[in-house]
Amino acid sequence: MRQWIDSLQAHSNLPRQAIGGLGGGLNDSFSEETRILICVLNSASTHLAGRVCKAAIGEHLLLVVDECHRATGQTMSKIFETPRAYNLGLSATPEREEPDDGELEKASDAGPTRLETEITDKLGPIIYELKPAVAIQAGILSTFEFRHYGLPLGSKDRAAYNKLSREIRELGKKLRNAAARSRGGSDRPLSRIANTFANRPDSALSADATQYLANVRRRKNLLYRAGVRTHAVQELIRSTIAQTPEARILVFHESISQVMQLYDTLLRSGYRVTVDHSKLPDSLRADSIALFRSGAANILISARALIEGFDVPSADVGIIAAASASARQRIQTIGRLLRRPRDGSAKRAIIHTLYIAGTVDEAIYEKMDWSTITGADQDLYFSWLPPEPRTPPAERSSIAYQPQLQPGPPRRPRPSELAIDWDNLRPGDRYPGRFEGAEYQCDEQGNVLDPAGRPVTNPQGVPNRITGICGMVKRFKVTPTKRALLCWDRQNREVRFAGFLDEPFRISSRAAVKAGEKKEALNPNQAIQYKLQRFRGQRRIKNYAGRVALHPDLATNHECGEDALRVIAAIEELEKRLGTSIRHFNIEGREAYCIVEGTHYLLCQLTRGLEFR
Repeated sequence: MRQWIDSLQAHSNLPRQAIGGLGGGLNDSFSEETRILICVLNSASTHLAGRVCKAAIGEHLLLVVDECHRATGQTMSKIFETPRAYNLGLSATPEREEPDDGELEKASDAGPTRLETEITDKLGPIIYELKPAVAIQAGILSTFEFRHYGLPLGSKDRAAYNKLSREIRELGKKLRNAAARSRGGSDRPLSRIANTFANRPDSALSADATQYLANVRRRKNLLYRAGVRTHAVQELIRSTIAQTPEARILVFHESISQVMQLYDTLLRSGYRVTVDHSKLPDSLRADSIALFRSGAANILISARALIEGFDVPSADVGIIAAASASARQRIQTIGRLLRRPRDGSAKRAIIHTLYIAGTVDEAIYEKMDWSTITGADQDLYFSWLPPEPRTPPAERSSIAYQPQLQPGPPRRPRPSELAIDWDNLRPGDRYPGRFEGAEYQCDEQGNVLDPAGRPVTNPQGVPNRITGICGMVKRFKVTPTKRALLCWDRQNREVRFAGFLDEPFRISSRAAVKAGEKKEALNPNQAIQYKLQRFRGQRRIKNYAGRVALHPDLATNHECGEDALRVIAAIEELEKRLGTSIRHFNIEGREAYCIVEGTHYLLCQLTRGLEFR
């Protein structure tokens, strides 16, 4: 927030009083003088909508959401309740990654990443994209070299790692099999399945799920605490300072305890080092960052806190001491080092990233080809046993301690659709490429829906084709060039090829809102979706809040009860005619209709509408 305020005041022609702030100690509102309000996301999600309504400026407001991929979930997404005329979202990483499954040794088995549907619903689709490689070529970002070091795990830690991995795999298989038998299904990330069972104390699998999650945390912490990481960071800092005494170095880690331990070690060694993490008081964090910006400290160690939003144009060396398997986080971390100096001078950054060889640390290299994403001058891969600090300087130059250059990354991503041998691929075959493309979902009525819930008018029998190959999965993808259908085979944990689309999907312009799911008032001309379920032995209409449409004997308005019976009778008649089951339908105005295999069927006209208990 402070960076945005400083930039606007420095580079715009607006008077200082026109720019206010909300959050972080500031509590401004829109007024005749204050025309721009820069907000912390937490504060905006709680207070911004009310202040815009009070000022009655919604018809003129431009809402800019920086790092917009964070504006999701029940709390943060409240920012989109703000009345506004225009939207703009900014993000280096708009795609969502499913939580890591923990037990998976291969990232490609973890399923797809996909655009945040909540973000695209509220802000609209991506309208412009600038890859880091292109930005570097254009001189917007600094050039850099990316060095990757595979570090060994000690024999004791390796034994503990292998034991935890075996237990994680066994428990994961047990939980996934149980999920396959439940309503939730097993196509969700295993971490979510485990959390679901763990939060049900009455479940027979609660203890197993809790143990699974605990083992995943233990294994992650074991890798974070590996002493070889500390040795490597110390050696990289020592050699960097020896070559360039005033070099600015950023060190990133996942663990606050390890950050503080590393900070203490470097401080005792006489380095000008400072530290930042989320558990420090705000005043101390501000002082630490100010020390680094001014050059009083030339090493800043952070526990994830600086990954998004922190602008450090003066830093020229980055060390990723430990990181999650999130490609999004890795890109955000790299971004901290690539800002060009404010004086416009050229800078060439070096980024060192450490991983434990032969472990889940390597999974990130399967997610994407980093050399094509980052645009680094060089991507160099090393095998390295760094010397311990107590190793005499004369021995440090020994070949045993020198990083050994490797021919490439420890793992490689799967090929794109353009590199697939399609002539030898048949529907039902395992798909050897990346699980990529536009995502859709299908329902039990043979319909295909886009991420916004809008129906496809030409589904081309895709739901049946997907079900025949991958079972009852809801989501699938269509590759952008070949229009190949890809689905996730949850039983065998792999991607399957399900054929090609004959023609591109055509999307209906309107999506139905699920009745009872949203609190705000619904537009009377909007299509509202309801579902049919068995209730006390009878087929009844329900909304998505679980309320039942009343029949004439209980409805306060007899005509509303008759409308409910009329809809049910019309649906049962249509089911007989089509030979299929109908689970949900829509009401728009006074017209009840359903969509089956992309075709609209009028059910009946309503007299008064439905009444719910």
